[in-house]
Amino acid sequence: MTFNAVIFDMDGVLVDSIPLYLKAEQIAFREHGVEMDAREQYERVGQPEIELCKYFVRKHGVPKPPEEMSRLVEEKLFELLETDGMPRVPHAVELLTALREKEVPMAVASSSVERVVNHFLKAAELRRFFSVFVTISEIPRGKPFPDLFLKAAEYLRVPPSKCVVVEDALHGVEAARNAGMYCIGLKNPLSGQQNLDGANVVVNDLKEARHHLNQLMAKE
Repeated sequence: MTFNAVIFDMDGVLVDSIPLYLKAEQIAFREHGVEMDAREQYERVGQPEIELCKYFVRKHGVPKPPEEMSRLVEEKLFELLETDGMPRVPHAVELLTALREKEVPMAVASSSVERVVNHFLKAAELRRFFSVFVTISEIPRGKPFPDLFLKAAEYLRVPPSKCVVVEDALHGVEAARNAGMYCIGLKNPLSGQQNLDGANVVVNDLKEARHHLNQLMAKE
């Protein structure tokens, strides 16, 4: 089967933002007397921030609504971005450049809100590669539901079965498979020990992902 488009998750696939998220969550909840469990944070990588906040607010009885805690996390996130910067995932530029040169349609489908996606991609100088973005600000159901990826395919005007997704987290892999898309699972140590068994193939870095995409798109 020939594949015609590539849809990227953002956090942990294009930018190494997961450590920043974990740190922002820890700072925000610590202000309300809660010490976060990093293991539980990693288990929720790929889900919308509001879902994580709902879980921890309920678990620890935080006297603030999840929506307020989510906004506080975002505030801390931007503060950290100013001091820590936003590193790109290795080989991201080379992969995106190669796909653009081949005129392969590309999209970003992220569980982050639109403001965060725009800011992170600009900070990492990657936004210029994309004209299609789908975020949790637009789609009510996040990963592992397929909605983000299906909307991206709709915008790209490519059938879901002709799309390849690059994901680094369990919930994202499940969302891709639920959307009926081929999934490349990216091992990123900064995303924690994610179970990527549901992916069609697992790669160690984006250089390897580029090689695999070349093979997929060459098939008739």
